[in-house]
Amino acid sequence: MRRLLLSILMLSMLQAPAWANEDEFPQDTVWKDFLTSVIWIGEGLYKQFNTTNAIQAGVAVPLTWWAFERDDEVLKRTMGKDIGGFVKGVSDSAVIASFAVYQIGFYIWGRSTDDSKMVRYAMESFSSMYLAMLETAILSYAIDVHERPVESSEVIEDIFRGQSSWPSGHMIPYSTLFLKTFQFYGPWWSLIPGTL
Repeated sequence: MRRLLLSILMLSMLQAPAWANEDEFPQDTVWKDFLTSVIWIGEGLYKQFNTTNAIQAGVAVPLTWWAFERDDEVLKRTMGKDIGGFVKGVSDSAVIASFAVYQIGFYIWGRSTDDSKMVRYAMESFSSMYLAMLETAILSYAIDVHERPVESSEVIEDIFRGQSSWPSGHMIPYSTLFLKTFQFYGPWWSLIPGTL
């Protein structure tokens, strides 16, 4: 259920570059590329609400409502379970991935090989990831679904997420890479970030 909700939330990541001005790309400097990516975040944030996407809204609203109704049941079923192994490693590494490590690497690779598609991919991935993180932070403060356990609370988490434990930002870096890789390079390449 949580995956489905996060998938719907992640659809907003595809909105960031949809309004980018093609005439402005490619930029010649890193600074201009960075500013363009930041502008795309802002454009994606407000323009996604100017465009009607009836299918996305028609699916997201009822599923979100249904998930909120079942949240206590899901919480009781998953409380106290320890997550270990590969899943814990991927979850912990998402914090590092949230600092645009992959996007910077792809950007440098694209610039060094004069691959404008790779540069565009890196810039859109950057914009989409931070747009989704911004929206997640807003939702976490606005929607108090249930409180996170106090004993495992970190100060930085309280600042970023407030007291609500929904939604989780751990999936955002990998979901962004999955969706953007699918958009730019197709389904086979998207399997790599999709497995994470």
